[in-house]
Amino acid sequence: MIYIRTDANEVIATGHVMRCLTIAKQLVYQGEQVTFLISDKQSATLIEQAGYVYKILDSDWNCPDNEAEIRSLRTLFEREMKMKDKPVLLMDSYRITASYMEKLKDVVKLVYIDDLYEEKYPVDMLINYSLYYTRFDYQKRYKDSQTQLLLGGAYVPLREAFCTKQSRHAVSQAQDILIICGGGDIYNVMGTILSHIIRRNLVNKYRYHVVAGAYNPNKSQLLEYAKTYESIQVHENVTDMAGLMQQCDMAVSAASTVLYECCAMQLPTVFFIVADNQKYDKECFGKDNIMQYAGDVQENTEDTVERIIDRLESVAQDMQLQEEMINQMQQLVDGHGAERIAQAIAALKNR
Repeated sequence: MIYIRTDANEVIATGHVMRCLTIAKQLVYQGEQVTFLISDKQSATLIEQAGYVYKILDSDWNCPDNEAEIRSLRTLFEREMKMKDKPVLLMDSYRITASYMEKLKDVVKLVYIDDLYEEKYPVDMLINYSLYYTRFDYQKRYKDSQTQLLLGGAYVPLREAFCTKQSRHAVSQAQDILIICGGGDIYNVMGTILSHIIRRNLVNKYRYHVVAGAYNPNKSQLLEYAKTYESIQVHENVTDMAGLMQQCDMAVSAASTVLYECCAMQLPTVFFIVADNQKYDKECFGKDNIMQYAGDVQENTEDTVERIIDRLESVAQDMQLQEEMINQMQQLVDGHGAERIAQAIAALKNR
């Protein structure tokens, strides 16, 4: 059995669950059984929609390292060990600590998705698929351990559709714009973008495809804009993001795994930061005209949104710049990262 410990709610971005679902699908393809472990019912929405088995731990998502959760997991894994070999636990949460792992490592093989490099983890396998992993000395940190390292863009866990969908059509003046900000959008960036677009008389210049995530607290405002303006369409419960990207000429997105998806679809993108853990995305995606960086909404939402629209307008009208961005993107991601991760986890389970 492969267990996956993750969460999603109005505070935690849905990206953690989404990339775990992608890996889970590849594990199932390889004949593995997968069960998700989540703190509470709120985290179940996306997992239920995907049809996976899950167990609710009745725990605190903000502090998983608590006695009740550790006791529950140890009981689960010990029971599994009596029937079979050690199970595998894939963990994807910034709230999970090395202390949490130490309390479990004798009863389960541990795999962790780490893109912060904050501490050394007692794990059997560590994954950092970010383009900026080279700024951290993983080899030195783990040289005296048996930890297997999966590092770099070869392991970006993109959904299967991003391997099979045809990438963007020939460059032309932009008409359809994708706007996306993860599952929560606690700063209401998308609503602010639309209000600025309306104020600047750009609402009828393009068609805007706004993705409202499962935990978006401002969905009613977005839907109201869509009722008022024909050029604004709100997409809920999107199951084919690659297909939606294929319809669009440009994207505006928060820094997240979505940026890698835009690369796979060769979709010229303006991006912004909404969380501290995204700060390094500015360095790797914002250089050499891979994408256009607009700022950090945590510092000043209004100013960042103004820059988003300025850069959107600039890229939309500049086909040569779009071509340059596309050429850079197609060098970064091949779309088979989830398959490689699943193969590595299955091999770890069977060792």
